[in-house]
Amino acid sequence: MTTWNKQIKLGNKLFKMAGLLTRKFHPRLQCVNSQTGDCISDTKSIGERWKEYCEELYMDNGDNKEVILEFTVNTQI
Repeated sequence: MTTWNKQIKLGNKLFKMAGLLTRKFHPRLQCVNSQTGDCISDTKSIGERWKEYCEELYMDNGDNKEVILEFTVNTQI
């Protein structure tokens, strides 16, 4: 390996390390509220709660006057 290639690889490693050290911290929330307001923190329960929440969003409560029964995509653009 030539000296030039070694310098490029070292430069790439240093650039990546600088990026890791200077990037912003993005905290992740690992807690979801249940229907009763309790905090759910284990992954399986969080997935189940999201499933329940989405099902609640799509339930027909009779409040809507119009319900979409069919969805088609127009591909003639």
